[in-house]
Amino acid sequence: MPGEALPPSVAGALERLYIRFAPYRCPPNVWVCEQCGPGLTAHGIASTPLRQCDGAVLEAVHATSAEPDVMRHFFARVVEVMLSGQGQALEFSLSSLHGRLTEWTAAERDSVREVLDAIWRELLTGYPARLGYFSDAASILNMAFWCDVPVQPLLDALRAAGTESAARHLADLLDHLLTYREPFEQPLRAQISGWVRQGETGRQLRDAFIAAADGETARQLSDAYELWAACAHPGQP
Repeated sequence: MPGEALPPSVAGALERLYIRFAPYRCPPNVWVCEQCGPGLTAHGIASTPLRQCDGAVLEAVHATSAEPDVMRHFFARVVEVMLSGQGQALEFSLSSLHGRLTEWTAAERDSVREVLDAIWRELLTGYPARLGYFSDAASILNMAFWCDVPVQPLLDALRAAGTESAARHLADLLDHLLTYREPFEQPLRAQISGWVRQGETGRQLRDAFIAAADGETARQLSDAYELWAACAHPGQP
């Protein structure tokens, strides 16, 4: 979604995230990986306005694994670049966030939780979503896990949504969980797997299938229900 405006709820939460971390400045001697960012310099990066730093800059400073205050400085921009769909270079480094945010203040962690919650709730309002990297449930749940944000409230919101779009995102999540070799890190996989196996999952898929507005949606939900019945809830009629 390059160039597209973010949904108001997401944009507002993102702005508050920027404000929360505004006191952290980029040091003039910020470390720069020469292999990741050939031609980039510490002075050049430090003098660049934060919201003009692209994925290449964030990768060059290893924004997701940098020193604590450097990571805070770049964190909101990491989220924004991932929302833009221009953060492919960062996707494989997001897991390095895991365990780092526990050292942040409660207010900082709350701001992270707020923006991820806003992204999640926006995801559930439409299908397909247009949220860049965060356009599917699995990616948001992974990000929440890596940021040490509780996942259960997100799953609860997906269950309670009661909309066709939420059911379709549930179908995609089910497919990701049951057909990918390593869909999630083990603690998260166990939590999602236990939640998916509940009977409410089948009822949510079935009810959405019955009310489906078109054939494509009906097929997706029917296939998801069959996958759930066969793999997650054997014996379900």
